[in-house]
Amino acid sequence: MRTSLSAAAAALLAVAAAPFIAAAPALADSYNGLALTPPMGFNDWNVFGCNVSAAQIESAARAMHTNGMQKAGYNYVNVDDCWINGRSVTTGAADKIAAGRDVNGHLLADPTYFPPSAPGQNDGMKVLADYVHKLGLKFGIYEDIGTATCQGLAGSFGHEAMDAQDFASWGVDYLKHDDCFLPPQIPPTPAGYQAAYQVMSDALKATGRPIVYSICEHTAVGTTWLWGATQGNLWRTTSDIRPNYASMLTNFTKNAALAAYAGPGHWNDPDMLEIGTGQITALAAPAARGATNVKVNSVSSAIVGSPITIGTAADGTLQSDTITAVGTAATATTLFTPAASGDTNVKVANVSGFTVGGPITVDGESRTVSAIGTAGARSTLFTAAAPGDTNVKVGSVAGLTVGQPIFVDTGANLESPTVTAIGTPGVATTLSGATAVGDTTLKVAAVTGFTVGDTLAIDTGANLENVTITAVGTAGATGTGVTVTPALTKVHAGGFRGAAVKDVSQPGTGITVVSALTLAHAAGTATVGNGTGITLTPALTAAHASGAAVGGPLGTGLTLAQPLRRSHTSATAVGISGMTVTEAQSEFSLWAIEAAPLIAGTDIANLAAPNLAVYENRDVIAVDQDRLGAQAAVVSNANSQWILAKPLAHGDKAVVLFNAADTPWTDARVSLSSLGLDGHHLYLARDLWTGRSSVTRTGLQVKSIPAHGSVMVRISSIGRH
Repeated sequence: MRTSLSAAAAALLAVAAAPFIAAAPALADSYNGLALTPPMGFNDWNVFGCNVSAAQIESAARAMHTNGMQKAGYNYVNVDDCWINGRSVTTGAADKIAAGRDVNGHLLADPTYFPPSAPGQNDGMKVLADYVHKLGLKFGIYEDIGTATCQGLAGSFGHEAMDAQDFASWGVDYLKHDDCFLPPQIPPTPAGYQAAYQVMSDALKATGRPIVYSICEHTAVGTTWLWGATQGNLWRTTSDIRPNYASMLTNFTKNAALAAYAGPGHWNDPDMLEIGTGQITALAAPAARGATNVKVNSVSSAIVGSPITIGTAADGTLQSDTITAVGTAATATTLFTPAASGDTNVKVANVSGFTVGGPITVDGESRTVSAIGTAGARSTLFTAAAPGDTNVKVGSVAGLTVGQPIFVDTGANLESPTVTAIGTPGVATTLSGATAVGDTTLKVAAVTGFTVGDTLAIDTGANLENVTITAVGTAGATGTGVTVTPALTKVHAGGFRGAAVKDVSQPGTGITVVSALTLAHAAGTATVGNGTGITLTPALTAAHASGAAVGGPLGTGLTLAQPLRRSHTSATAVGISGMTVTEAQSEFSLWAIEAAPLIAGTDIANLAAPNLAVYENRDVIAVDQDRLGAQAAVVSNANSQWILAKPLAHGDKAVVLFNAADTPWTDARVSLSSLGLDGHHLYLARDLWTGRSSVTRTGLQVKSIPAHGSVMVRISSIGRH
């Protein structure tokens, strides 16, 4: 008979079982003896992006050391892109790359953001690694197999041996190796990628230092899982993850099909954990102790049930809660151009949310809106412009006004003729999905303006190629896309880093100006229109710089589950998680049962308490770190209702029931036969999130699993019955 545990969504009911089927042996040993369990740690990219600094990495390391994560098993502190010198170079791609190496070819850390031990030294990364090591943690770094990293800094192509030796001398323990800006010598094929990654794999082993090698070929063109075990410890199986449920589900689904390729020392990597990652905004008004509603500058990623942080650990103001209702954001923007004392009109980056007669504050000066015009905007030249031209083709006409100037180019090349007529912009979009060599269908973010017979320019620079449209379908990653001829000869990135797609046959009618241009300007040159701005009363009494804060109505804000324990001033930092606690628990359960690396892609120094609790669930971590190293098999996945089972050492088995649907999964059941069990043994089934246990003999049953929720159970034999 089936006995049950009463409970809420995650409460497990009875199971009875027979002896477990013997686990299949791992495919192969670790190629370098490392990462015998999936790596655990932190990566900065989805938090700091290209604004990363040594101070931020040190803060993350300290947090990991003190908040319980290190004790739970997290030990890698990994710096992603933008540590290499050249981030601030604006004189071109070649100069940006060149800035990253010294005269002897050695990589240079950016001394501004990763300070060396003394002026003129190139040991900023060693200084940082030493700091991390003193905390008992390990240090990871980032590079790229191409000529440049994904952010355009110096890549490792042609410098692999030197870079590997430098990494070893700095004390690097982990290398994430990306795949942007491939030179012609690396064809975007499985064989091409395998050969390219083999070069660094050999170079790392030659150093004699144990360095975990993470292969980040995220286009899937390289089918890295087929060969990665011979030269790497983990490899990306998906595109870059984003901090929302939909992206998490996509990456999980792709990774679930590749269980046969994972094992000790060679792991499928569906990308970082996004638990706690989301949006950073700020309070738009002071929040008093005891308040249950806060006014914020943005609510774009807020969802009911997601954790929220207010304040920071660094200044001692951090507190966390859960969102129970999502209202509207405060109106907030910035000055697009400087404003002078006496001005009654200000140029702003956004006019949305302001109302005539409503409030406006300019860098602390409170005024009333008397008229609303248009916002300023930046664009680029769609095609090159020549001296004598009185019409320029642009990527956007936003911010431009007849009778006002358009600013073309910058510095010594700046020209500002007056606009006499505004036409249409050129037709352009980006790739929603990555492309492979031989593709004839492009998934694009928009298809508006595309016409059969038009010529499309895909990507830029050395990766540029031109194709002709033969059919126009629908937009988006799941749309039918645009069919082209001939087939593509290069790989192009998709998603939020999607390559540019320009319809060169549709440059638009452009902008007519009264004074002819006197200089030549290349396609892609910056253009600016200041807009007509917002008129206010009375006049400003002080000058304000471009970028100064401008505010309007406060909106209805966010409602919290608990009253604030302290007061917070306006502009206090607010972090809004992109997933609910339910969704976060699902991601953690799925990554663990798939034996995936547990790399936190969030601001761990300022984690909300509910998110930290997810990261530190040691029962779930134990499933991920199980020494058998098996990735779960998919038992079933009909109707978005997933059942996954993972054999564990000592005969235990982990099972996840995951409801990927948007409605509850009621009376969820798992038969013993589907798990490879029979009824001759009794088993203890323990829910790894609630801690409830039951002695069972017939099967798993759950009364209800909420939308996007999951139940994770560990089953252990307790003898025959």
